[in-house]
Amino acid sequence: MYKKSDLLFFEVKTPLHAGSGNDLGVIDLPIQRERHTEYPKIEGSSLKGALREAFENIQIIEDPDPDRLSYHQSLHLLFGYDADAPAAKEVQTLLGDRTQYSGSLAVSDARILFFPIRSMKGVYAFATCPAVLKRFRSDIGLTGRELPELNFNSQPTAYVTDTCSLHVSDNTVFLEEYAYDTVTIVDETMIGALEDYLSIFSIIDLNEKLIIIPDDDFRDFVVLSTEVITRTKIDNLLGTVKKGALFNEEYLPENSILYSIVMASTIFHYPEIKQKFCGDDPDEANAVMEFFRNKLPAYFQIGGNMTIGKGICQTSWLGGNNAD
Repeated sequence: MYKKSDLLFFEVKTPLHAGSGNDLGVIDLPIQRERHTEYPKIEGSSLKGALREAFENIQIIEDPDPDRLSYHQSLHLLFGYDADAPAAKEVQTLLGDRTQYSGSLAVSDARILFFPIRSMKGVYAFATCPAVLKRFRSDIGLTGRELPELNFNSQPTAYVTDTCSLHVSDNTVFLEEYAYDTVTIVDETMIGALEDYLSIFSIIDLNEKLIIIPDDDFRDFVVLSTEVITRTKIDNLLGTVKKGALFNEEYLPENSILYSIVMASTIFHYPEIKQKFCGDDPDEANAVMEFFRNKLPAYFQIGGNMTIGKGICQTSWLGGNNAD
């Protein structure tokens, strides 16, 4: 059972392709999506693999203390044993035939929170909807924290803050080719609640670019307003597109903001191994979570096309940004 949990946020800095495989539709290589909502997501297995790789690439000066696990040995306890990972031979020597065990760290699927949409004024907006914010509030509850409830009425309208910079007239905002007559949130209780939501993030202009649109409209935007890029391969001899090498690829656009629930359990291993990792900390789950939080890189890469700069994300925590 997981005893510690926290929310890990990441902002997409370059277009991200977490692929779902080939498709029979217009897009040859679509991104991963939730089945029931069609919201973009990143599978927990994809995210955990990317995080493990990011941790393995960190250059660490190892602790020479023979009574403690080294950094790379510790990763095998957190993520599970991997014979191809750094320090695998040392871990196998340490554990013997006890390499079949569960890792003590879990990550959920990454869920969309804010989706960037082209705006006639202000360049782009950070869009979300009541359904997404309601689910976000519920997920925060899993960490033992609480956010106030945001009570939007059932009218099909869009909400903005009093500092919104997206208006082309007194109360009109254009997103793509759609016009919204917005309602400025003036209720003090709602303003205070929304400030609690936005204070989690370090994005300077989030308050000015935020727009909360109807649930159905948000779903349409996240389905129809992703980036679709046509890829080709050129035949070196003829200088033309190689046969069968023309395909479309879908990307989650940069500035998208997602979050994942990170959970830590006790360490699934023998007491002498736990002692080497935890030291004097009797709370194993806390030691696991602190290790992960303290070592998490400020940036990591996820998804395909790493060699052309895709999928770079910046990380931050519910409790504040991690150190670079």
